[in-house]
Amino acid sequence: MRTNAAPFSERRQHLLCGVTAVFALAASASASLPALHVAGSRLVDPQGRPVVLRGCNLGNWLLLEPWMLALNDGQLRDQHDIVRLLERRFGPERARELLDVYRASWFGAREFALIKSFGFNVVRLPFHYGLLTSADGAQVLKPAAFEWLDRGIALAEDAGMYVILDLHGAPGGQSGDMTTGQIGQNNLWTDQRCQARTIWLWREIARRYRDNSTVVAYDLLNEPWGDYQADMSGPLTAMNDRLIAAIREIDADKLIFVAGTLRGIQFYGPPEERGWHNVGITEHCYPGLHGNGTPTLETHRHYLEDVVPARCALLRTWDTPYLLGEFNVVHDFCAQAELMREYYDRFAECGWAATMWSARRIVPEGGISPGRWSLLANAEPFALPDLHTASDGQIEAAFRSLATQPVAVDEALRAALTQDASDAPAVFAQSVGTVSPAPAICPVDWQIVDVRAHSDTVAIPAGEAAATWSICGVGNDIWDHEDTFRFVYRDVAGDFRHTVWLTQFDASLYAKAGWMIRASTRPDAAHAFVHAFSDGRVLMAWRGADGGMTKERVLGTMGFPVGLGIERVGDRLVALYADAEADWHQVRFDGAISLPDAVHVGLAVNSRDDVAAACARFARLDNDAAPTVQCGPNCLTNGSFEDVADSAADQARGWSRWGDWINRETGWEPTRDGTCLIGYHHWQIPSADNSGMYQDVSGLMPGRCYEFRVYASRDVCRPGRHGAQDVELRLESFGPAGLLRCASRSYPVQDLASDGHWSRLSVSAIAPSGELRVLIIVNPSREEPRGAAVKFDAAVLAEMQDE
Repeated sequence: MRTNAAPFSERRQHLLCGVTAVFALAASASASLPALHVAGSRLVDPQGRPVVLRGCNLGNWLLLEPWMLALNDGQLRDQHDIVRLLERRFGPERARELLDVYRASWFGAREFALIKSFGFNVVRLPFHYGLLTSADGAQVLKPAAFEWLDRGIALAEDAGMYVILDLHGAPGGQSGDMTTGQIGQNNLWTDQRCQARTIWLWREIARRYRDNSTVVAYDLLNEPWGDYQADMSGPLTAMNDRLIAAIREIDADKLIFVAGTLRGIQFYGPPEERGWHNVGITEHCYPGLHGNGTPTLETHRHYLEDVVPARCALLRTWDTPYLLGEFNVVHDFCAQAELMREYYDRFAECGWAATMWSARRIVPEGGISPGRWSLLANAEPFALPDLHTASDGQIEAAFRSLATQPVAVDEALRAALTQDASDAPAVFAQSVGTVSPAPAICPVDWQIVDVRAHSDTVAIPAGEAAATWSICGVGNDIWDHEDTFRFVYRDVAGDFRHTVWLTQFDASLYAKAGWMIRASTRPDAAHAFVHAFSDGRVLMAWRGADGGMTKERVLGTMGFPVGLGIERVGDRLVALYADAEADWHQVRFDGAISLPDAVHVGLAVNSRDDVAAACARFARLDNDAAPTVQCGPNCLTNGSFEDVADSAADQARGWSRWGDWINRETGWEPTRDGTCLIGYHHWQIPSADNSGMYQDVSGLMPGRCYEFRVYASRDVCRPGRHGAQDVELRLESFGPAGLLRCASRSYPVQDLASDGHWSRLSVSAIAPSGELRVLIIVNPSREEPRGAAVKFDAAVLAEMQDE
């Protein structure tokens, strides 16, 4: 049965009387929703039919996030700052009253009905521990501790939606982030009192809701990421052991979700093998945001077509439920509404629960903004009064108005999520001509090892040692004090020189592939590593001694194919790298690296993900000659910039431009191809606005992969001056909803070649339609005085072809 809501005090009844009609429960409350139970990796109803939970978060309700209230003055950084300001100005009791008015107004029956109209059947309810107990450390519930959780559960139940209870802010804080309620804490992992209070609190929550079928799951700790640097797998597993044991003393069966860390979920293994009954895994995914790649269709394609299937396969072997507790595409230029539908559908195919962030926020200008972080917003311009100066009456009136102000609904998203599956538009063109991995064939004397990685992907050297090798590997990183990656190697003693050509690398941006020399296969072993990122940048990295810290240095931007090599002569180690024209360079590794005479030498691949693999294709082992690049003819008009436009002598025919001082130049030397190039004059830029040029290309084949590449070179700045910030290559297309950003890559200008040398920049995407816009964008430095220039030559857009 549903737990009855705790009564209001007379004073608070009076304060809230103006909004009670908005969230009042029906006079005759409905029965609790049908109980769901865990059957392997899925939830099923009383008749045994699978139920896929699909919904959103009730963010900024029971834990405030200033950005969602449009409080962006920098002074109110978190809920703690807001509460302390109100307490300091009006006293603790009046501050509590004002916050109760806010809570009564932010979500009510109106909002829940609108949330339900998106086709949702669940809400994730984030809350702060201070809602239930005081901050003084005592294990004592407040007199009306469960009032707001009860009300949220009752409102969800009346709307026909289940509830996942999410402890968003734990005692002491599980990270230093604003989302815990207070920036800079992160004390849960070191303070035994905070841990004891968290365990006690979950026991009390379980006692309250164990028989409430509307509460379908407990989400133990939101984003338990510590200081964002340390590996949290050990502390988190230990904390989860204690929390689960405490809950199971009270509630034997309700589904519990334990969170992954920033390094993934593999460290858990199957929950049942840990003795965890009815326990699932939860993670958050924001591809294109928060350092997870650029906001483009290719980033989302990679996540949906590589990461999701890999996790789906893993979790099916574990036979455990999974919750995407937070996700959001956000950007309109990634086909937001249609792509969100794609995410929900892909998750549903795996049987996963999914709750986007979030239901409601304040938008100062009113309406659903292009950065679509919510289903609902204020329909008209609105701003809260200045909490530093407004009277308590003004603040109360503003909070109260949230219950009745006109609401804007993301109609495009609602339409996309509720339309029949047969009518849902395809976000991605069907790709053709993809390469299937060959059977695993490991040449004689070579070995394969996963260093601290947990992978059933295979290394697939195809053919003899001198032919093409494709190696797929997982692993979070080769960095810091420990590494996780796939290593295909052999033992070599004494001096040697080895090279290889990396011809293709399908991976997230900071995945790594290249030659490694390593003292052992221990995760903290000393090593030297010459590798490339998936954007063609080449780096050297090394750990001087076992257990030491990794260091790295950017060597340049080569594009693909890129030659990589490593040489050992006595105690001297040298990194080798080359561009597509086999122009080899040598750079000695800095400092001493403690390596034995006999070492492991081979090819290392890392995906920056502990489940989904990255695949690297290598060719011509110990052959310094560059392989032939397979690609179609150049689709660009005037890719060499030789022809002059009729309208302007300094503009290349077929190209349009914007901004300042990006011109066709015939007097600059050297060029890479022909007698002219495009020059960006950084010292002439009057503001921080970018400059660029673009060309629209039609007649392409949808579903085919196209690569746009151009050569770039930079001037070296004089002392005291600042060069441009970065060069971005972008591919865009146009869909029914407007502009789509297919792919984007940015290159720091300081990493580009200079002194007459050239870097090969590239970006690739599967064409959604028959037309692509190719763009070269230069972002200026914000520092004065500006100086130097960037040059561009020999641009190509071509269909990628299999070897």
